[in-house]
Amino acid sequence: MIETRFLIPLKNNDGLAYLRTDFIELEDRLLDQFGGWTHMADVDGTWRSDTGVVYRDFSSQYLVTLRSWRQTAEFLGVLDWARVKFEQEAIMVTIAGVPEILGPSS
Repeated sequence: MIETRFLIPLKNNDGLAYLRTDFIELEDRLLDQFGGWTHMADVDGTWRSDTGVVYRDFSSQYLVTLRSWRQTAEFLGVLDWARVKFEQEAIMVTIAGVPEILGPSS
């Protein structure tokens, strides 16, 4: 099995909280496509964009276990969907202990 972890902010860049239904839609996709998910914790952090804007994020951390490396492309597709759904420039993901920041051209 391959362990993955990723972060989804609780609020958008204008400070407005995402609806619980947005998270339910993500969680339903994870359940349907990968058989489940675990909410690890709420975390906070600060980062600087390529344009120099500093963001402070409060995020949910999710753990999803893939049955095989063959599911990696499908998993990355869900993260691409989530990046757009949650209006993010990028999503921080770790797959099998290897971290990456996935943006639109990653």
